Amino acid sequence: MKREAEIRHRSEEVDDNVLGDVVMALHRRVKISHDFDIPYIAGYSIDRRTVYIDRHLPRTMPWKGQRVRLSPFLLTHEIIEKALLDELRLHYLHAHQIALCAERDAVMAAGVRWQRYQSLMKLNEKPIDQEKLRKVPPDLDLTPYRDLQDSPCLIGWSKPRAPRISRSLRTSRGGSGKIAAERRHIGAHNDTCDKSRSQSAQDLSLIRQKRAAAACRLPRGRCGLSLDSE
Repeated sequence: MKREAEIRHRSEEVDDNVLGDVVMALHRRVKISHDFDIPYIAGYSIDRRTVYIDRHLPRTMPWKGQRVRLSPFLLTHEIIEKALLDELRLHYLHAHQIALCAERDAVMAAGVRWQRYQSLMKLNEKPIDQEKLRKVPPDLDLTPYRDLQDSPCLIGWSKPRAPRISRSLRTSRGGSGKIAAERRHIGAHNDTCDKSRSQSAQDLSLIRQKRAAAACRLPRGRCGLSLDSE
């Protein structure tokens, strides 16, 4: 669709209808995936082409007798945040603040109360060190987590699958020596994974100590800010 065709309403003032057009235009420019575990509810791929929304987050929320889709608001946030990180090299917290304001305005333009929407996000968001992340996209942009010093938590998100001993090797004549070698290789693989998880736990413990000693904690994720619409 040509850009001119995307403009259904015209105004140079703050206008809910124009903002609705913006959200729809953003939606056409990315792919949305609900197939993975995503820290802080939503994120984006390194190449900007995919917005990831946590697979456990409800697709809709009830509002005034209807079901309102959540993805348009989340993708508005993620696309703007990613653009600011890549093009202007902002720190995540600054990019997040601007994106959160855009998300809030998109929610309100749709006629949904911001407090109700935000409470749903808080309900579904957990601190990253308490997340059980079993399926994380390989191309997830980790910039926000690095900027917030959550990097040690990234280790072990997706444990490499240990190699298996093939059936043909198990049933082949004279394969016992090769099987023993394969088992040694698998054991070494598992030891490496265990060391990585152990180092991650140590690093995470150090970060917790530093944060506990700080006078105030950095706001993290979507629940770090409280913006009232009223």
